[in-house]
Amino acid sequence: VYDRINATATRFYADLQGIFDRKNLPMVVQGRGARFGIYAGRREPVKTWSDALGHDHALHKQIVNGLVDRGIYFHAYNRQGAPGHAGFSTAHTAEDFAYTLNAFEDVVASL
Repeated sequence: VYDRINATATRFYADLQGIFDRKNLPMVVQGRGARFGIYAGRREPVKTWSDALGHDHALHKQIVNGLVDRGIYFHAYNRQGAPGHAGFSTAHTAEDFAYTLNAFEDVVASL
């Protein structure tokens, strides 16, 4: 199970980062296993709490709202401070990941 989760995570996080990179958006996807964070307003990995505090909440909120409009539950957590984390489970299918990546692609293209 863990091998499957980790393989899925590696693919999903790389694909998601690729969407942001192609649009040249300052976004960093970081995760371990099924838990991950998306840090807006950054191009380098978050290594410290201070790094996380530089999160661009306005940009993140635009993306979250666009995902919700497309039927993807994602959250922004708060309007200040470090962002929260997101995740997936073994219940999520390849189709779920494809739909989610397509939704991210649509949202990012609309920015």
